[in-house]
Amino acid sequence: MKDLIFYYNDSTSEEQNFIIQKSNHLDFAQNNIESTRVPNRRGDLVPQQQDDFPNVLIKVEGTVLPFEGETLKEALRRVNNWLRQNPSQFNRLQFSDEDVYSNAVYKNLLDLDNKYNLLGTVTLLFEREPFKKNISESVIEITAKDKPVFNPSSVSSTPIMKIYGSGDITLYIGDYGVNLKGIEDYIILDSNLQDAYILKNGIIDLKNSKMDGQFPELAPGLNYISWSGNVSKIELTPGINEF
Repeated sequence: MKDLIFYYNDSTSEEQNFIIQKSNHLDFAQNNIESTRVPNRRGDLVPQQQDDFPNVLIKVEGTVLPFEGETLKEALRRVNNWLRQNPSQFNRLQFSDEDVYSNAVYKNLLDLDNKYNLLGTVTLLFEREPFKKNISESVIEITAKDKPVFNPSSVSSTPIMKIYGSGDITLYIGDYGVNLKGIEDYIILDSNLQDAYILKNGIIDLKNSKMDGQFPELAPGLNYISWSGNVSKIELTPGINEF
């Protein structure tokens, strides 16, 4: 059995000489349901289930090993610096025993002056979004109206849709419509980021003012994609949410 490693901030625990001993990264998100006690009734009332899931705290216990010529304090500082890059935004967190990844943020700082931690044993804390994403999700090209797209999950997905067209467009996902105004060439609707934009030299140029309505979601099961207006094609990345 291979040793468990994780990827974060363009590096891996293996490259950073961090040996994982224990992790709860396989834990599922828990639905935020509150039951209601009703007098003289057998059992509590449970409301209709909603996609209301809080973030998940991941604890990774392990040992930081110094490289040759490196002190333990220097090794702990190195790991701190690696994990603390981009501290105010979610980053991709992926473990080697899964084919999915999470959007997560590193939560704690390692104590560089802990004189009793002579072995470099530490616990890393990450907070991840409630759902995981597939590593190798395919892009679906849509060139005709009423294209069925299947969501195999039990919760709604947050797709990325690149709509090629011009002028005023109404995009339909099932019965729900999103209005797009004054489109030139294309626009990207990113339901995970909750932003509409185009890319200029790889840099996001926000176009939220060109969109009216809520960002599209794919409900569990079949979803039919259609539109009115001048659309040549749509490139859809489903953004399936995995537990």
